[in-house]
Amino acid sequence: TYLLFGAGIYVLYESTLMKKVKNFLVRGIFCGLIGGFSLFMIATIVNISLTRHLSAQHLMVDCIWQMTEQIVGAMVIVAVKGFIHEPLPEHI
Repeated sequence: TYLLFGAGIYVLYESTLMKKVKNFLVRGIFCGLIGGFSLFMIATIVNISLTRHLSAQHLMVDCIWQMTEQIVGAMVIVAVKGFIHEPLPEHI
């Protein structure tokens, strides 16, 4: 599951929309926020059909947790990308 989340965050990180953000750390944080909120929404929709006793406080904590977890994952992706970055060769 985490490999799929990591692949999704990497695709989001490399998208043309996100490349407009020049600072790679800020771009990683945005990707984590977007990925975490999306994952929270999917999990909440599935969970509401199973449980009807969700409080607003529970939903808020779960949303913050998902976004924080995905930000950490995005920062790992940013760090790994920084270590294995291969620049394109210059054409003469």
